[in-house]
Parts: sequence; structure tokens; C-alpha cells
Amino acid sequence: MLSKATIEAKYKRAKLQATHTFLWEDVPLNLKAEIVRRIKILDGEMIAIYFYKSNKYSWALTNVRLIVLDAGKETDYFYHLIKKVELRDLMSGDANKLSNDTITLVLQDNTLRNIKVESTTWHAIYEILQLLVHTSSSISGNSSNQNR
Repeated sequence: MLSKATIEAKYKRAKLQATHTFLWEDVPLNLKAEIVRRIKILDGEMIAIYFYKSNKYSWALTNVRLIVLDAGKETDYFYHLIKKVELRDLMSGDANKLSNDTITLVLQDNTLRNIKVESTTWHAIYEILQLLVHTSSSISGNSSNQNR
């Protein structure tokens, strides 16, 4: 599991021009309180990055999982249950580097889940998710091997 500080550092290093994607520390207190009322934070879990598209769609990237709020429904994507992170719209030609606003999660059961992102941040969020998934799968792989 990566620390919140590592996730934040990777985001800061990207020097993004974001208007809807924030480090958790930069989210106004009143909005933080509302978000925390809407989602259940697990023990030891810390929100690092928050994306707000609208009242109907937002997500929080934590050190444990990606929490998506879509039309009032919370969906959790624990990193160890994500097989890989892809840029399907970009690779298929449906989007270009300036307009891409979708990252695809391929879950362990091969189910595809599209996550909306800000078009100016997709590359950094993609890299962070890749790192979180890779780190998580390495840790759970090591745990599995130790239990044998």
C-alpha cells in the first residue's frame, strides 16, 4: 500500500492545471465534511485526491481504494481487485491527448469500469492508479506466497 504522502507527491510533481481535481488537503472544509458524510472511510484509510465533476459524479482516491459516487451510489474499487488500468478511449481513437476524460479499470473478473477524470489530469491519475494497482498486487501476491 502506498502512503497518502507518496500519492500526493506524485500528483504535485505533475504540476497540473486542474479545476475539478484536488489534493484532499486543498478541498474546502465544508465540502470535506459533506464528502465524509456520504462515504464510509475505513480504518487506516486516507483520502489523497478528490475529483468533483458534478453533484451526481465524483470520486475519492485513497491509499486503499478508489471510491466513486455516481448518482448517489457508492462503488468501491479496491486496488488489489483491479487487474489493470487502461486508456481504452485514447487507444481506440475515441479521444485524443487533449480531450481524454476516461480511464478504464479492468477488474479481476475482466469487467470493465470507466472512470471519468478531468481532461487535464488523465495522464497523472492514470500513472497514480497504475502504481497503486501494481503495488497492491505485489503486496497481495507476496502475502499469497507467504501463506503457502
